[in-house]
Amino acid sequence: MIKDPDLRLLDWSEEQAKLLPELPSLGIKYSSEETRFRLYAPTAEAVSVLLYPLPENIPAHSQESYLAAVRESSDYQAFLAEPNCHNYHHLLMLLTDYSSLSRTITQAQRQPLKKLDNGLWELVLEGEFFGWRYNYELRYESGRLVRSQDPYAKILSTNGRYGVIADVLSLDILPSLKLEERGQDSLNQGSAASSKLPLDYNQSLEAIIYEGHIRDFSIRPNINFEFPGTYLAWTERGLKNSAGQAVGLDHLLKLGITHLEFLPIYNIATLDEEAPRGFNEQYNWGYDPAHYFAVEGLYSTKPADPFRRILELKFLCWSLRRAGIKVIMDVVFNHVYDYHSHPLELCSPGSCFRLNGDGEPHNGSFCGSETKSESPYFRRYMLDCLSYWAENFKLGGFRFDLMGLHDVPSMQMVREKLDQIDPEIIILGEGWIMGNHPADVQPSNEQNACLLPGIAFFNDSFRELMRGNAQQIDYNSLLSGQAPSDVVWNMYNSLMGGRFVKDFGSPNQNVLYLECHDNHSLYDLLKLKLKDLSESELAERLALGFFVQSLGHGLLFIHAGQDFARTKHGIDNSYNSPDEINAIDWERLAEFKELSEKFKELIEYRKQRAILKLSDPWLLGEKNKLIVADHNRLIYSAKFAQKELCLINFRPESWPLVLPPAYRLSISSLLSGEIKAVESKDSTAVELPPFCGAVFTALD
Repeated sequence: MIKDPDLRLLDWSEEQAKLLPELPSLGIKYSSEETRFRLYAPTAEAVSVLLYPLPENIPAHSQESYLAAVRESSDYQAFLAEPNCHNYHHLLMLLTDYSSLSRTITQAQRQPLKKLDNGLWELVLEGEFFGWRYNYELRYESGRLVRSQDPYAKILSTNGRYGVIADVLSLDILPSLKLEERGQDSLNQGSAASSKLPLDYNQSLEAIIYEGHIRDFSIRPNINFEFPGTYLAWTERGLKNSAGQAVGLDHLLKLGITHLEFLPIYNIATLDEEAPRGFNEQYNWGYDPAHYFAVEGLYSTKPADPFRRILELKFLCWSLRRAGIKVIMDVVFNHVYDYHSHPLELCSPGSCFRLNGDGEPHNGSFCGSETKSESPYFRRYMLDCLSYWAENFKLGGFRFDLMGLHDVPSMQMVREKLDQIDPEIIILGEGWIMGNHPADVQPSNEQNACLLPGIAFFNDSFRELMRGNAQQIDYNSLLSGQAPSDVVWNMYNSLMGGRFVKDFGSPNQNVLYLECHDNHSLYDLLKLKLKDLSESELAERLALGFFVQSLGHGLLFIHAGQDFARTKHGIDNSYNSPDEINAIDWERLAEFKELSEKFKELIEYRKQRAILKLSDPWLLGEKNKLIVADHNRLIYSAKFAQKELCLINFRPESWPLVLPPAYRLSISSLLSGEIKAVESKDSTAVELPPFCGAVFTALD
């Protein structure tokens, strides 16, 4: 029986389903003359907005005058001449400090909203309300009175207690970024081989994605970041470890990545923005959504100021684009942290979650709730939210957590909507087979990839063949040297776009990865599996893994620190482990210098290989020919501008080979030693070392 008397499972007619996406914009719209409030609450009997005036210590002024304090200063011209994070932070210090919004509770002013058609409520207030806080109060048929934050709130006071009134789109002090201003690593400039690309080239196949957590990157105190654990730390330059190696953003630019994927940066339920945030103080990955439209404040230099976090995240995205790196945002629409207290449920009961017969949400996410993307309102909510982030922060992509819980039409609409904003926006997601979809709802899992062109899926088959099963330490794998002799064929097909291993329609749906934030790092896993291997031998396995990964047809995905043997000290699920476990240790760059240099070499080599940008799977079959795939050894030929032979040995003994004449070594996975090759008139004799990969290129 349904426990909540106010919960009504809305029966969406076809007409309603068509109307809802066309409804006017939701949330607030601010100007210095008036502020409009608009809320979707279809079953409420009455709705009021509770307004909280500014504290006495904050001068009342408009958003225009708030930002003018910066633009009219001499420091702004200095920033334009040298736009670095230190100068930008100095600019932000000139702004009025709104931190007292978190501490001062004033008497609420209650204003009723008017009920419109189609479940909408609206109020337009004349006057200046910049910086005022607000929440909603809703009364239901049962007489229950509910207070809720605005589901569309884009600016929040500390820990998301109140919405804050302002115009987010114009809340900016950055100059516009023109295409020609972007750095030399920009994806838009392409590689040297791009001019030779055929018509079926897909730009997403240029993507080299680096996944990182905002705090992990800079919180460890052994590197002197000026703004550790914050958005701004990702923009700091000139930092070095004790061995004199470039770290932070300088390291990423040297590595040659094209995209940075951030773990959640929306407002996170289990991070306390008012608590201490030094090393080992508090931590969470952020897969516990509280407010989808709002920026998390813990990563700001001043968490109590609701505007500072937005300005700092905008600067981060702006700085990275200026350096030629696009930002991908990790979005978690599949569940919320607390279903019962979430604004979506408080304001529109029964609209956004898949419920069982008791009126409680299904748990397909394993996180306590399962959202209902097929509902017209939640679908509209997702599209509005993604559009806001893409347009306001100029994002280059979105990574969908547990994407298989969403329905196919919703994800098709997401692709269509983002194409209208920027067709180069990448969409990738976890297409695992899971969830409690109604019988007539198609899930957006990997089995339905053919229905979702332009959306990429994590290829866990490739990952498990290479490194082993995420849940079983003793699972045999190619890199451990313990895999069955026939699995290398499946690995090869993953390299060729995953056409016969997964249901992917083309390589641009194929995300090739060896590790991510989930589960053990590859270094930790191999160390657990192969306890007798030395550090140098482990590094050779890591290099071989990335060598194979970098030859694949798909999107290349790298976990932060993977290029210098990142360790989480054997912890596999470190979502709430302390910084000591999760923080990147930049000193490991010195210990694994050769490995990091090999990553850089392989990334550059990949960028120059035009054949890896082909999106037509049939053309791939013509250009790549399998020669040997047995006993954990692989040979295949690749022919585009030149003919290549790709050799991979996953065995513990050397592999003697005879190649055609006039082939020369182009690149290998070796960090030390060499590949012996003896040429004669009719052939080239090669001895491929254990756990080694190499590419030989024909000279003609």
